[in-house]
This record gives sequence, C-alpha cells and structure tokens, in this order.
Amino acid sequence: ASHNFQGTSVCDLNAFDVRDGGPFIEDPGGEVQIAGGFPFERWCKVVARAGTPNAKEIYGDSYPVDPDGNYHNCQVDDFRRHKDNNRITQKCDEDFGNPSYGFSHFDHIGGAMISIFQLSAGSGGADVLARMLESEPLSTGLSYVYVILITCLNTFLLLGLFVAVVTGTFKRVREKQGLIQSRIEERKEEKEGMLGKAMNMMHLGNNKEKKPKPAAGGGEDEDGDAALFEAANQFMQDRRVVHGMSLVVILHATAMASDQYDAPEIWQTYSYYMALACNLFFMVETTVRFVAAGSVQKFWDSGFARFELAVVIAGIAGLATGAKFLLLVPCVRLYRLMSYLPTLMALLKSAVNSVGAILNLVLFIFIVALCFGVTGRYVFRTDMDELTRSNFGTFPLAMLTIFQLLTGDAWSSVLFNAMESKPTLLAQLFACFFVLVWFSFSRLIVSNLFVAVILENFQVNDTIENIRKPGRVAAAGKLIRDSIAAMRARSAAVLAAKEDRPGRTTGADKHNLEDKMEALGYINKEQVEHEGGALVSNVDKQSVAKPSKFMLAVMDECTLPPDTKLEEIEEDEPERVLYMFEPSNLVRRGFTWIGNQFLFDVAVFGAIIASCIFLMVTPPYDDMIQYGLDGKQVFWLIDKELMDLWNTIFTIVFGVEFIVRAMTHGLIFTKNAYFKSGWNILDSIVLFFAVIDEFNLFADGKIAKVFRLARALRPLRLMKRNQGMRVVIDALICTIKPVIYVIFFSTFTFCVFALVGQGLYGGKLFRCSPGQALYPAGKLECSGPFVTTADKGSFLAPRVWENPTFHFDTYSDAVFT
Repeated sequence: ASHNFQGTSVCDLNAFDVRDGGPFIEDPGGEVQIAGGFPFERWCKVVARAGTPNAKEIYGDSYPVDPDGNYHNCQVDDFRRHKDNNRITQKCDEDFGNPSYGFSHFDHIGGAMISIFQLSAGSGGADVLARMLESEPLSTGLSYVYVILITCLNTFLLLGLFVAVVTGTFKRVREKQGLIQSRIEERKEEKEGMLGKAMNMMHLGNNKEKKPKPAAGGGEDEDGDAALFEAANQFMQDRRVVHGMSLVVILHATAMASDQYDAPEIWQTYSYYMALACNLFFMVETTVRFVAAGSVQKFWDSGFARFELAVVIAGIAGLATGAKFLLLVPCVRLYRLMSYLPTLMALLKSAVNSVGAILNLVLFIFIVALCFGVTGRYVFRTDMDELTRSNFGTFPLAMLTIFQLLTGDAWSSVLFNAMESKPTLLAQLFACFFVLVWFSFSRLIVSNLFVAVILENFQVNDTIENIRKPGRVAAAGKLIRDSIAAMRARSAAVLAAKEDRPGRTTGADKHNLEDKMEALGYINKEQVEHEGGALVSNVDKQSVAKPSKFMLAVMDECTLPPDTKLEEIEEDEPERVLYMFEPSNLVRRGFTWIGNQFLFDVAVFGAIIASCIFLMVTPPYDDMIQYGLDGKQVFWLIDKELMDLWNTIFTIVFGVEFIVRAMTHGLIFTKNAYFKSGWNILDSIVLFFAVIDEFNLFADGKIAKVFRLARALRPLRLMKRNQGMRVVIDALICTIKPVIYVIFFSTFTFCVFALVGQGLYGGKLFRCSPGQALYPAGKLECSGPFVTTADKGSFLAPRVWENPTFHFDTYSDAVFT
C-alpha cells in the first residue's frame, strides 16, 4: 500500500496452512482451492518490492518473500517463529480492491469521509480499524491515536453537544408555549369571572333556597350502601388481599410462560385453566373496585381502574375467541408488582404521564419517515432488490429500511448497497447523501428529542431522593453500625478505667463507676447493690454469678474521676494500631516517616505504571507467547524470566505500601483506618490477587483462570492517585443505584414483551441451514444435500431445518432475544 490506511492489498488465502499437514487440494483446472478456517479478510502491506536495493539485508530476517520477490507481512508470525520461507503459502495481492464495493477507504476525500462516518457512528467501524492496522503495521500507534481522537471528538463530544442543544432548545420552546398558554387561560378566567358576576347580579334574589324533603324510606338504603362501600374499601386495602392478588399475577405469568408451542398437552391444559381461574379472580377484583369507588364516574376517573377493566375484557375475550394476542394482554399486570418497590412505582407513574408527549413525538417521526420512505421509492425503485433485503422495492420494505436506518442497525450496509445500485458518480453521491441525512437526523435529532421528553416528564431528582431515603437495607446497616459503636464505647471505657487516674478511693468515685457501668449496660442499679467489692442482685442474690477478678479490680481500684464523659474518654485515649502500637511507638513512627516521604510515593506510583505496561504486553497464557526476530520466546520486548522477576518486585513494593499505610493509619477501628476508604479496599483486593498469583497457589483449573483474570484490575490503582479521575469515578459510583433501579424497570418490560413474543412467534423462526430454501419455500423444500467446505476440501452435507440462535420457543430464549 502506497498510502496510509489505503487498504487496497489483501492476503491471498488461496493455499492451506502447511502446519495442518496434508497435500494441496487442486481444482480440475489446476487452481489451488482455499481451505476452510478463514472466514474473514486479512489485509496486508508489501514492505519492499522486488528489485528494491538491499531489500534482503533489511527485510530478509523480518518478513517473508513471495515468488515474485515482494516482501510482505502475510503469515509474518509463522515466519518469525520458524525462520522458514517455505512454510509461507500466502502472498499480498494488491489487485483485490477496496472493501464495501470500493466505497470504504482513505484514497480520496469522499471515501475518507465515509470511513470516518463509520468510525464515528459505530457501524463497521471495527472493520475499518482492522484494515487500518493490518494495511499499515508500521504505524499501529498512530492508527490507535487517530481512531481515539475520532471517537472522542465525533462520537462523544459532538453527540453530547447535540444532546445539549436539542434538549435545551426543546425546553425553551416548551417553556415559551407554557407561558403563552398560561396567559391565555388567565384572560379566559378573567372574562368568565366578569361574566359570572354579571349573571349573578341579574339573578340575585330570584332564586330562593328550598329545603329538600327526605325521601320516604331512603335512610335504610343509604345505610346499606354506605356499609357496602365501607366493606369494599376495607377489602381492597387489606394487605392479605393485596399480597394474594400479587400471587395471582405471578401464577398467571407462569402459566403463560409454560404455554410453549411444543409443550406437552398437560402443560397446555394447565395454562388454559390457570388463565381461566386468574381472569375470574381479576374480574371479581374489578367488581369490588367498582363498588369501592361508589359511582361510575369515580371509577372511570381512576386510570388504574380503566387499565384493569380493559385488561379483564381482553383476557375474557381471548378465552372466548381463542385469540392468542388477547390471551397474552394480561401479562402487562406484571407492572403491578412494582408496588413493592416505591422507587420503581414512581418511575412507572412518570412513564405513564409521559405517554402523551411520546405519542406526539412518535407521530412526528412517522410523518417524517413516511416522507423519506416515499422519496426512497422514487430514488431507488427496485435497483437494490438484487443486492439486499433492505431495499425500497415495495412500500412495506421501504418503511422497514427507513426504520432500520432509524435504529442504526447495520446502516453502513444499507449505505454501500444504495451506492452500489447507482451507475454514475453523481447518482452514488445522491444515494450517499439521502441515507446519511436520514441516519443523521434519526441519531442526532430524533433520539435527543426522546431524551428531552424524558427529562421533562421524568422527575429524575425525585427518583434520586427516593433512592437516598433509608430503607430496609439502610436500617440493617444502621443496626450493625450502632452495635459496633456500642462495643467500641464499652471497650474504650474499660481500657480507660485500667489506667491510673486521680481520685479513686472515695465512695463517690465508686458510685460514679456504678453510674458509668449502668450507662454501658453492665449493671442495673435498681436490681444490684454493691457489697464489699462484689455485685449481688437484690432480686436473687444466689442466682447472679460473681464478677471476674478483672471486673472487681475495675470496680474497686479503677473508678473514673467525677463528671468524666465517654466522649472525653474516646478523645483522650490515643489510637492504637493493631491494638498495640500507639502514636508514640518507635516502630509506628518509623512507618509514618516512610509513608510521608515523597520518594516513597514516587516509587509506588512508578511501580503501578510499570505493572500496567507489563500487563499490556504479557499474554494471558503461556501457550500464547509471541516470538521475536531471533525465534526466542518473548513478551513483546521483554524476556519471560525478566518479566516474572519484575512482577515479583512490583508485588513486594505493593505489599510494603500496604504495611506502611496500615501501620500509619490502622486497618479498621481507627479514625482514619485504611479500610474506611473504598479506594484502599480496591488496592487491597488487587494486592491479594497478586500475592495468590505470585505464589502460584492455584496453578491449574478454573480457579487459576479467575485469579489470572484479576490482573485486569491493576490499572484501577492509577485512579486513586489522580484527583480528576477520582471525581469522575465517584460521580459514576453515585449513579449506580439509580441505574440499578432503571435496570429493574427494564427487566419488567423485558418479561412482558418476552411473554408476548413467546406466544406469537414461538416455533415460527425455523429456517433451512444453508439458506437454500427461501420464502415462500419451507420445510418441505429443505431437503437433499448441499456442498460445504471443510479443512481438507469440499463435501456433501444434508440440509437441516434448524432454529436460529435467537428465537422465542422458550421463555428464557424469548427474554434473551
């Protein structure tokens, strides 16, 4: 390749890999047939052409040479391992052409713009990057920097700018419309108020109040209605009824999930009768809810009542007609289970409140998509029908293609097929313009309008505040913290009492100790009296065991000074590290001095950076070791033995840092304990796995793989040393809880749509394995053998009527799909 990232050369894979053994396989014409095992393209570079001066001296030991005398990088790893050019069976073919019908490349500004668009929008971007790296192996670092800059600027920064602009503009427009609407309503109310006053003045005094006469015998009916109304309300508010109906919802959902297309007859029978029973339960519940409402108007004013009534009608209609979709409508009752999590219920209410705005937005998108779909039919007609199923040949296919571009799924393939269908350069430019305009509008405008609607209707701040409110988990955590605090307070009081303090021999001091011990929960002065240095219960002196000698010494000789508070004890008591090293201890002072040295921090930080670099160049397993120019095993530029030595040194450095920090600040119970910081806990976890890996405690098995996988945590230690990264990570951690609730909310939606998908599409996605039986052909036509390619050539194989990877046959597969 003569230009950077040109990508016009590809490895010619027309020969098998000689390491597999076996003869060459030739077609009748003498051409070498490609062996299996190469399902992807491999781009290459001719580093030196035949006749280049000193080519052999410069490149002979590094790159293989083909029969034409060109040095290339095809099978370069095999060549460097074996140093045998006879084992190289590939050559770099420079006549292959650019990929994607020749439209994705960097040969000129047009192709470069399309390639950059692919990298920015994420469709085929990985293929573009792979071609860049393989076609220019000498500038790998530049390629990575180039793509990272494109991703940061075009993908994240520009997308964020579009989000800010669109959502900000949407908010200002809605505020302006709201202000105008409020002024109109105020003027309307003023006019109605003036008109109402005038009418009251005209009819003042004409209407006399008439006292209504009570209907004969109506009192008993009203009392009966009130009693029925009260009983219905109590029934609906009974917690047992609420939990029972939630159980019915779960049973109904499990019955629908068990009704698979190939389920045994007993399961289908169970599903039918369970659906019948559950629908009867919900019908009774709706009737009681109507009675509890008191009137038709009040019942209809409740959105939940209207929703439940519609679901009940759909379920009964499904049982009566056998319509599958109507039988599956009641699965939306799974959302009722959100009532057990108030935060999820608040999210559901926000989603329901935003339905109107979302429907308006969907209508707007449909109108614009309709315009683009019709335009696509005029532009492309049936030109794309022979190239792809995403075409504009019919109106339904045109709208499906527009929807595919709207979601961004494989949009680049639609772009390249649209350009390939046009014969002239001008027509290709217009096809490219048409596809990119609709895709850009969808990704940058439409998606951000959805974000704006969500921000307007979802009370995000209220959701976060609800999450922050203490719940069951917080109550359990508070109980544990209070227990630990009480234990520490008692320990501090006893340790403080052991030390020599003035004023310990008076009786008042002893009574003061009794007060302190009563406050700590050791004794109860109402039931215990002090007699001769022993504590004996007034209730039953024989049933109380005598205190230990240590406690007797505390009570008789180590009473606290008068008016001493526990808070003062904790403040005066010096913190001990590991229960023995006080701040004045010589050993602890030495570790503190080491930890405060600037060179110590530099050494630790340098070890972290070096370990991260070694992590990048170290293969995860020994059988993945690379080979250098001399054929020796190397870890990139470092020998394996030297790498192991340095990893040992790094582990020692990190272990010394842990000991220094622990001896300086303590581990758990001191004020600035080491484990009170989440970042220090992360460091300790990384150190733990490093020690396990260093001593090779789990040499084989799956456990060893887990501990090797923990090496990937090493770069996380860098974040602790950078304040900017710590702020970003702290902000990210703060979003974990809200995101978890959103994931739970999405899980309910997945479950609902999976039930519908299982009922509608279960057993209907089978296909013929080699793709020879096309629509409207089906299972009957999927017969006979077909030609397939294996490692040693081609052979006949039978066609199979098989299921794709993603289907709706079972509930678990439906959720995954």
